[in-house]
Amino acid sequence: MAELTVQQVRNCMFSAWYPKFKAHTIVSRVVALPQSFVEYLQDDGPLVLPEESDPTRVGFGHVESDHSDTDEWANRPEDEGETATPSFPELHEEIAAKIKQLGGAVMPKLNWSAPRDAHTFSTVGSLRCVTPGDVYLLLKSSQNIVHDLTMPFADCVDRATARTEVQYELILRNWMEVPLAFEFRCFVTQHKLIGISQRDQTTFYPSLMPEKERVKADIVAFYEQAIAGRFPDADYVFDVFIKEPGDVWLVDFNPFGAVTDSILFSWDELLEERARLITAAAAEGVAAELRVVEAEQGVRPSHYATSRMAPDDVSNLAEFAQLMHQQQMQQPHSSDDDDDGGDDDEGDDGDE
Repeated sequence: MAELTVQQVRNCMFSAWYPKFKAHTIVSRVVALPQSFVEYLQDDGPLVLPEESDPTRVGFGHVESDHSDTDEWANRPEDEGETATPSFPELHEEIAAKIKQLGGAVMPKLNWSAPRDAHTFSTVGSLRCVTPGDVYLLLKSSQNIVHDLTMPFADCVDRATARTEVQYELILRNWMEVPLAFEFRCFVTQHKLIGISQRDQTTFYPSLMPEKERVKADIVAFYEQAIAGRFPDADYVFDVFIKEPGDVWLVDFNPFGAVTDSILFSWDELLEERARLITAAAAEGVAAELRVVEAEQGVRPSHYATSRMAPDDVSNLAEFAQLMHQQQMQQPHSSDDDDDGGDDDEGDDGDE
């Protein structure tokens, strides 16, 4: 396994790469998070939204429900339990202002990860947020976010000696309808693009099959024109989506290693190719391989389908994140397995 360093993980932080690649990605705004809000996200107690949240407007698009958990949180008697309602008025106003600047709808993430595993809380099945309350609910409901907050450098060989303090940030990304069939994860080693995987491994998209060669050509061209030689590491993973033929958008960067989901590849395969490139006298003629779900029989279950859990369903979020991390690192890294091999938005997104 390639050794992962703290600096490589830092290079995948949103604020580390966004200024250089902003012309090729989704318009975003960054909000510095106060320590009090970070502690709120880390808190293992009942899921209580900040008092600035309007419970009638939390719901990812204002879809009303006759049985709103948010209403129950907001309207429970004051003497029921001892959990104080948190308050972040300045942060709330800043998030609301950023959402307005971005057209009224956003997708949130932290420094590395998006709360993709929390979409079960969405009434519309996505990460679309239109109010700060929507953002709070997603962040508090996600183990991906817990991972960002508690163990972002857990797999780094130099974590005991390198600088590991983090200024946590909330990233709000302009909401875009992304075609799921045309989201891809791309693997780069020794500055060579070696693999491209369909991101959504849970679905067979017949419309994608006749487009495979074009998709590969579009992504390879995008990599060569927009990314190659500009990211600081020799080994990394990046996510893209194709909005329309020839129009490729960068979504996120992730570390090159088992902490990142290899989807339709295995890390054994990817690391074997890395070793070959390191020892080869020349790396000319390396061709990226594109993998997609070729038939209904080839679909795989979502990692999130088995790991989503509301914060108030577990006694300690940090311990839960550690457990999930250990489980995914121990999973077989074979491309024939039915389970995902890693954390989708470590670095996730994102992601998006």
